[in-house]
Amino acid sequence: MPVELTGLGGPGATITLDAPQRLNAFGRQDLLDLSQALDRCADDPEVACVVLRGRGRAFCAGADLALIEEVRRAPAAERRASLVLAPSVMLQIAQFPKPTIAAVQGAAFGGGACIALACDDVVLAEDARLGFIFTSLGLPGGDSAATWLLSRRVGTRQAWRLLSRGAIIGAQEAAAAGLADAVVPLDRLSEEVAERAADYGRRSATALAATKQQLLRLDGVGSFLEPAMDRELAAMLAAFEGPDLAEGLAAHHQKREPRWPSRAAGAGPAGGTPADTIPADATAADVPEQRGQRWHDRRTAIVDTAAKLFAERGYHATGTAELCQAAGLGKGSLYYYVDSKENLLYLIHERVMEQVFDTATRIAGLDEPAAERLRQLGQEQISVIARYPDHVWVFLHEYRALTGERANQFTASRRRYERSIETILQDGVDSGEFVIDDVHLAALGWLGMHNYTYIWFQPGKKLTAARLASAFYDLFIEGVSAPARRTSRSSTG
Repeated sequence: MPVELTGLGGPGATITLDAPQRLNAFGRQDLLDLSQALDRCADDPEVACVVLRGRGRAFCAGADLALIEEVRRAPAAERRASLVLAPSVMLQIAQFPKPTIAAVQGAAFGGGACIALACDDVVLAEDARLGFIFTSLGLPGGDSAATWLLSRRVGTRQAWRLLSRGAIIGAQEAAAAGLADAVVPLDRLSEEVAERAADYGRRSATALAATKQQLLRLDGVGSFLEPAMDRELAAMLAAFEGPDLAEGLAAHHQKREPRWPSRAAGAGPAGGTPADTIPADATAADVPEQRGQRWHDRRTAIVDTAAKLFAERGYHATGTAELCQAAGLGKGSLYYYVDSKENLLYLIHERVMEQVFDTATRIAGLDEPAAERLRQLGQEQISVIARYPDHVWVFLHEYRALTGERANQFTASRRRYERSIETILQDGVDSGEFVIDDVHLAALGWLGMHNYTYIWFQPGKKLTAARLASAFYDLFIEGVSAPARRTSRSSTG
């Protein structure tokens, strides 16, 4: 399902699901492309509203059955990364900071229905049909975040009715149930959507975003939703390991009624979900108010994964779904550890700042000769670059993406670091160790010498971090040392 994005730079952007030959059914890469398109719309300050639509006679037939079969046959270790993608994208749409409108014609089944329901406005053409067919295939109703998306619109009892029966309903029934905001003739679908988008464009973007975030919090985002999504992922993993899904797919292809193995064996739904299959992240001990070491360790791992992706692809080019897939998390789970993609970016910067900036302040205050303090600072700087090359790349290249208070904190910390180096150099001038005309310029030169080693330095047996730092120290000290000290260094070297 190729994704076409139009309208960037203007008030209304449109994301079109563009595989009409397969009714816009999605695969793994399609979800990643959709996520990236959403991120591009979020980053464009001119875009006030985003419309999601499908090309051809259907909105979206949901997950390509070939993808489901591929994931089912994949090694267990690979399934989690695949299964987090769909709910991640659905929650990305639901939590999108700008208004979203689904323009639905024809079939919107399974994950396709969830894409529509994740939008703020759902406008149905009269020929639209919403299908919640997960349980008909032997999958839990929580696939693609369906339980949450349905419950927030129509309540849990109505959600149960639709999901347990694998219901397929028409446009008028969907509107009567509260699943759609408008039903219009097919030839008026684009006009209705354009009017709604124009109305959103006339309103305060800040006010709309704040209102949306508050309502999302009331819907459980940032509290019970994240652990719930992890438990739904555990149920999905169990379903893919159990026999019912294989039978459901076979029955669908053979156009017959399924003969559920779980019925014959007397098992629970999807073969049962043992307690030890529920991810540790989702236990009651890890609610935000009681975060323990495990929570912090998991967040550290997520930050490291983000640093690698941002270094490889760039911050803006990395979609939220890609982050979730690489970290093995659903987007709901991701927001259990960080509150935004920018929060992740800041945590990467914070890692470098803690390792280097705080150490620099401590070293600058030592009761040691200036040259010795400069040597220690250089050793620490090169050591951090060797240990955290991805973090340092992001730190030096992506800091401009930080906004608001995060940007202010970064700028203040960087200036403190520069002052620490200037303090050491000025102390050396005052003590007669160094001869420097412009301390600030010399500090920038020292920084430039050390910072950009990340481009070429790869620690090895011949050139270790310690040897590189020592070589830089000798070069710099030779340039700034007072003549008497330079002579002394030559005679002792």
